[in-house]
Amino acid sequence: MDDKIISKLVMHVLLKDEEENYCAKCCKTVNIIDRMFASIPEFKEKIEVSYEDIYSNDTKNKYGDLIPPTILIED
Repeated sequence: MDDKIISKLVMHVLLKDEEENYCAKCCKTVNIIDRMFASIPEFKEKIEVSYEDIYSNDTKNKYGDLIPPTILIED
């Protein structure tokens, strides 16, 4: 039998790195993602969420200049 390794999709959620001071759009994005995962528990098995600072040098080098909030799935 062929055992397949199933890896999770990665959802990159790029926000301002100011958790207490998220803008309204960033805050709403986080809330929608939280509700989506609460409503559809199977997503937790298939999708990994990575919250990242949109203004970090690593993010800028990888994706370029973006406007928050931005959601990328599998780069």
